[in-house]
Amino acid sequence: MKKNILKFATLLLASAIFIGCLKDKGFDNQEYGIKDPSGNSLGISFPQAPSSPILGSLNSLTTEQTLSTDVNLESASFAATDVIVQIVSNPTLVASAGYNAIPSGGVIMPTSVTIKAGTRLVPVTLRIPNSSLLDATKIYAVGLSISSVSPSGYTIASNLKNIVMAFSIKNKYDGVYQLRGYHNRNIPDYTAPYNVKIHLVTTGPNSVVTFYPAPPGPNVNAHPINGSGGAYYGTFAPEFTFNTTTNACTAVQMWSGYAPLTMGLLGTTNRYVPGVGATPAMAYLAFNYNGNPLRSFFDTLTYIGPRP
Repeated sequence: MKKNILKFATLLLASAIFIGCLKDKGFDNQEYGIKDPSGNSLGISFPQAPSSPILGSLNSLTTEQTLSTDVNLESASFAATDVIVQIVSNPTLVASAGYNAIPSGGVIMPTSVTIKAGTRLVPVTLRIPNSSLLDATKIYAVGLSISSVSPSGYTIASNLKNIVMAFSIKNKYDGVYQLRGYHNRNIPDYTAPYNVKIHLVTTGPNSVVTFYPAPPGPNVNAHPINGSGGAYYGTFAPEFTFNTTTNACTAVQMWSGYAPLTMGLLGTTNRYVPGVGATPAMAYLAFNYNGNPLRSFFDTLTYIGPRP
């Protein structure tokens, strides 16, 4: 489950971006949407439907966050007048995709959207008022269907009328951090201190794994070594587990699929300290691998903000 959630969160970066409509090959050759060789169709669709479910992630916050997709006018020209598209919730799509329905009141969705005259596209925005009430171990989803269009004369594309918007919840340790520290391995000499930005990425309700973004990092799950120039162990990424009540770090292990190293915490001061007011959250983590005191890391992380 942990590995699936990380893959899922990573997919947000690719799939939450608008996937082109009329310029998409599937639309150009009429593989999707309204099949009209004349090119004069008046169709309505979810242009992202071929990529459904659209996968994303949200921070665990008590303030509102949003997820969006689009409704598209399939036509050679812009809308001559306003086009009102009715949207309905479709729980069957969620069940078929194997995701969890959002509890009652957990999502606010529009019942209609309007493609304005002179345009082809309108966003459909889902509002999540309090994601902190949702379970970080689950993947939630909303199924949407286009039910009707006015004025008359528009055809709903039967193979593009349904879409699933799915997301996971980032835990409270997730985010972008400034990492300062050093590794004590001196043969070869990897002891130059590092001072770089890294991400801690949710892998479960109370665990995170390191991700070293570019630049200067490799943009993969990794941990820096030997200065701030982007050096890292190729298959080394520690995953930290915290006690959500005390915020003590209770375990460190190698991220699933990476080198089979035994990981261990050093001392009893490994912990996460929540931010207060203008004081940012901090994490203090000391650990080694294979039980070797000469293969130890000493890290201090200062919270910068949420991951994009």
